[in-house]
Amino acid sequence: MLAVKPLKMLWRLWRKPAAPSSLGKSTAGFTLIELLVALLIGSLIISSLLFVLVRFLDASRREEAKVATQEELQAALNFIADDLQEAVYIYNADGIERDSTQNPPGIRDQLPHVTNPSSEVCPGPTGSPADRRCTPVLVFWKRQVYDANEEISDSDSRYGGCVEYVSPSACDDDPDPNRFRARGTDKFTYSLVAYYISRGQTATVPARTARLLRWELKGGIPWSCAVDPSPTAFTNATDCPIAPGQRVDRNGNNVTVAALTTPIQSVVYADLRDSAIYTVRPDQGFVSPTSTIAATFGTLGQRMNQWRRFTASYNLSTNPYRVLIDYFDDTAYNPVHDNGTAPTLSLISVTAGDDVFDTGVQPNVAAVANNVGGAEQTNLDCNDPDRGIGNNDPNLGTALQAEFAQRVPSTFDPTQVRSTIAGDRVNPSGLSSFYVCVNSRRNAVRVYLRGNAWARVVGGDPDSRLPRANQESFFITQNVRAFGRGVLNVE
Repeated sequence: MLAVKPLKMLWRLWRKPAAPSSLGKSTAGFTLIELLVALLIGSLIISSLLFVLVRFLDASRREEAKVATQEELQAALNFIADDLQEAVYIYNADGIERDSTQNPPGIRDQLPHVTNPSSEVCPGPTGSPADRRCTPVLVFWKRQVYDANEEISDSDSRYGGCVEYVSPSACDDDPDPNRFRARGTDKFTYSLVAYYISRGQTATVPARTARLLRWELKGGIPWSCAVDPSPTAFTNATDCPIAPGQRVDRNGNNVTVAALTTPIQSVVYADLRDSAIYTVRPDQGFVSPTSTIAATFGTLGQRMNQWRRFTASYNLSTNPYRVLIDYFDDTAYNPVHDNGTAPTLSLISVTAGDDVFDTGVQPNVAAVANNVGGAEQTNLDCNDPDRGIGNNDPNLGTALQAEFAQRVPSTFDPTQVRSTIAGDRVNPSGLSSFYVCVNSRRNAVRVYLRGNAWARVVGGDPDSRLPRANQESFFITQNVRAFGRGVLNVE
């Protein structure tokens, strides 16, 4: 019986509810201070993560801008190098920066920015200084090939090997009726190509930075379906075209005999002729360089500098300026660009005097007097094959020099003049982001391009995004050497 009592006492204690303690009276949860501390810690963590994310996205955007700019520059260099492979003659600074009325002459006033000065894309020297923003840098003649089994153009469905046939079936030389092979051969002519650097924008020409422009003047396919070599002996040979519209002159007029046509004549050289009759019309203003060679005397360079256009102006609606690449560097010219010293980039400076580049190729200097090639300028950096294009003449710097390598433009200074054209300057754009070293005698050139990835990142006016030391990597420079494979005979 005594053992039962302790069990009852344990039973009562177990059944008896515990007395409420002082802790049980408090409300469950966090205090206000605890919540504020937690909120502060959470905010710091989120802010840190957002900061890291923003920095990561900004770094990614900057790297993407660099990559895009680098890829565009490389694509432009590849395109230019391929274009130059067909070159038969490349103009140097003496040819591009002098006009036809000077002695010795050049071709500057034959280029479209002078002949068509009202162009919105590339206005000429007659406008205000603020509008003169196009600088011709790379100008050359190249072979233009019309494949025998391909259509002439989007607007001309004739095949290159069939332009002298009235009926396409008469031109088909493939026995298989399901295939076509032209009876004629490939045709070739010449084209004049000019690359410009242009700065600024207008209401109809948007451009956040400088841009690279390409302009081409194509030749036509001369008539050759005759058995007698005399210029008037066009016989009605079998399958040769006799229908109207098949033989046209350069103005598109039907002709039955070869007509002598006369291009614009300069005061000094008045004997240039273009007597061709065309089955495919050339662009307005075209004259073959072979006509110039046949009618002039001197070295090849001296003869090519005497080329003259056929008409007073060009038709920019049929062969307009083409934009090859945007986001060229539009940092304004500074004398440090040309003096061969290293740039003085600052981390904090925003003045144009500090934020400049060293191009690595200094301006042209006067050539040795009375040299055989008649060159007015030379460039020691361009003559260096490691830095420029090189010069294969062993008598470099002597009177025996036949031709010199030159930089184009010869100076980046937008105030310098070599031409007699009113208002014209050597470098109207005032930019140094596109220049070349040219050796016309070797038909060789080295092309230098500088892109502006920083403009992709920040945008805005050029003066608001001048390059600083920590942004130098955004101004990407590339170059390529190219050699023309064509030849023009001066004999």
